[in-house]
Amino acid sequence: MGGLRVTLAGADVAQFLAMVIPRGMVAEFKVGFEGFTYEQFETVGLYTFRGLSGSRNNWTMEFSDFFTLLQAPQSVHLSGQFYKDAGQNKANVTVTWDPGDATLETDGASASTFPKDGSSGARGLLYCEPTSAGSEPFYLKFTAVGSSSGVSGVLDPSLTLGANQFEIADANVIGTTRYRLNPSDDVTLIGYVHDMVPDVAYMVLFGGLAGASTMPDNWHMDLNYSSHLTNRTDLNRWRSRWTSFYMDFNADLIVSAPMENAYRGLEEFLSAFGWWLVFKEGALSFRFVQRTVPAAGYGPLDVAAYVITDADIVSEDGYQLYNPDAPVEYFQVYYPSAISTDTASPFSSVGTRPAEFRLDHPSRDRVFNDDVSSGYESQALINLRGRLDPWYARIPDQMSLTLKGWRFAELVPGDVVSLESNYIYDMVNGFDIMLGESVDRHHNGTQYLVTGVDVNWSDFSVSVQLSTPPYTA
Repeated sequence: MGGLRVTLAGADVAQFLAMVIPRGMVAEFKVGFEGFTYEQFETVGLYTFRGLSGSRNNWTMEFSDFFTLLQAPQSVHLSGQFYKDAGQNKANVTVTWDPGDATLETDGASASTFPKDGSSGARGLLYCEPTSAGSEPFYLKFTAVGSSSGVSGVLDPSLTLGANQFEIADANVIGTTRYRLNPSDDVTLIGYVHDMVPDVAYMVLFGGLAGASTMPDNWHMDLNYSSHLTNRTDLNRWRSRWTSFYMDFNADLIVSAPMENAYRGLEEFLSAFGWWLVFKEGALSFRFVQRTVPAAGYGPLDVAAYVITDADIVSEDGYQLYNPDAPVEYFQVYYPSAISTDTASPFSSVGTRPAEFRLDHPSRDRVFNDDVSSGYESQALINLRGRLDPWYARIPDQMSLTLKGWRFAELVPGDVVSLESNYIYDMVNGFDIMLGESVDRHHNGTQYLVTGVDVNWSDFSVSVQLSTPPYTA
């Protein structure tokens, strides 16, 4: 998104702002034309005030982008840490537990000390440290925690959980194997959210889905879903696109220790699935990599939301056949449940150098089958290889264009555009032989992923960075 620098009208304005705007305050950057009322101005972005500098009658305000604010701690106190109880709250087993037992009895468990997502069907997560010979640490999922007045089971409603009892899901989870737990063995609370990728983002950002609040305190960033700073229409549109066009699966956000930076934690989780947060027209939303070229036996989807033609292009400012952000081509990618191979030809393992044999994809640590479904890992494989393989097993290009007007100012990284040009050569896919044996060397509907947007307010133009992998391996 980038920062912002604003030149002020003079020292009087600078003095006034110095008295009323503290460092760290959120500001909306609005743009309009002469004669517009304030209500007609449109929000372009959110920023945080960083400082005021200058001398005499020349003063400027400096702003950081809003993502910087999202990375700041919610509180200066340790009690305000994100997932403050993850990895900290422990209990000792009091009665021997064996795999398959419906309940686990401890010496100090309650719903307040061992919290979990409160949405229907949600599970909490325990890290168990058995002491039996030949055993190894493992995870258990629990569905309810008892109390002295009794709590009904979720998996078995006829079950009544007393104080310090957990109801346990009968399955090996998070890729581990269960062992016997003996009295005095430790179990530790782990922060845990298990849902579709976009819904995990909803829960961490807002505390629940569509304005609901089901997450424990300090397990979410407490952003206001109903605020005008949240682009609800765009969020829901992209969530619907995910569920409508791509194989869905549940992913696992696992937090084993308190986080200082909630935004970075969510960003790391989302990036494992080709997702990221954006500000669309001045409000929070998200994007993900779509299937724009053939991969893993699937054809491309026509997902371009914008068309760029020669009439829009002021200049082609730069082109690189091999994107510098993709320094290595991989022969194989190891996703959850299986390895995916996308070779350059039947006669060679890769098409370019340098190359590496295999990438252990970060999604492998974030998708696991459980007692609800044994298909999450295989479903994730189908989704990820079709969308992400071309970006690992082929080297995308990079193109920079300047576009006239501000019509494309609403683009954000992750949008897809269709490039139609009779002048710009298609270097990544080469030329096509047309009817009558004519040669088409240019772009005729090439789908490009937007990777960067820079609005040039002074000369009424927009600079965009685009990238696409080769159409075929």
